[in-house]
Amino acid sequence: MLRGSYCKGSPTADSPRDVTTRTGSDRTRCQRSLNTGRSRQVTYRTGPASENPLLGTWRLKTYVVATAAGERRPTPYGENPTGYLSYSADGRMQAIAAAKGRIVPVGAAPPDNQRVALYDTMFAYAGTYSYSVEAGTVIHHVDISWNETWTGTDQTRLFELSGNTLTLTTHITDPANGTKTHYAAVWEKVANPPPSAVERLVGSSCDD
Repeated sequence: MLRGSYCKGSPTADSPRDVTTRTGSDRTRCQRSLNTGRSRQVTYRTGPASENPLLGTWRLKTYVVATAAGERRPTPYGENPTGYLSYSADGRMQAIAAAKGRIVPVGAAPPDNQRVALYDTMFAYAGTYSYSVEAGTVIHHVDISWNETWTGTDQTRLFELSGNTLTLTTHITDPANGTKTHYAAVWEKVANPPPSAVERLVGSSCDD
């Protein structure tokens, strides 16, 4: 159960935020609990923080869409999508993902059907982010997106961490049929790469 002091305001189910105030690098907002429907006050952290559990790069493992009844639905990204999600210490984030085995365009100017297929089998966006460990929520403040309707919006996700696995979920109403839909993206932490050849060279020269 999400904890926090309850505040005034009655945000809608599709827009779980109502009031936002800023104090330094933090922001406090009234947010509706997905479990109880009640509004509560949650403080979101921004910028660098040593306790930031999201910091780093994550590789996409699975992307699942299901109905409220638990019926799994097909996605344009297939069973084994590929992608990366990064959270940096300066408060910025970026995400890109695509289906595996996508078509390879024919020539430099592919026909419209191939352009549409490539667009439908990917997503990509970037911006800033804020998070609340208490609420288990991260908000992506999108300032550029492959889907222009996302640009300038706040994309709210519940997050759950288990070892090196990060699960981001959201619940929205499908505009196509009006049913409640559950989206879950599972990401795996990418280990820090070994020092590059340039870094090793610089390191050795400093020792001379």
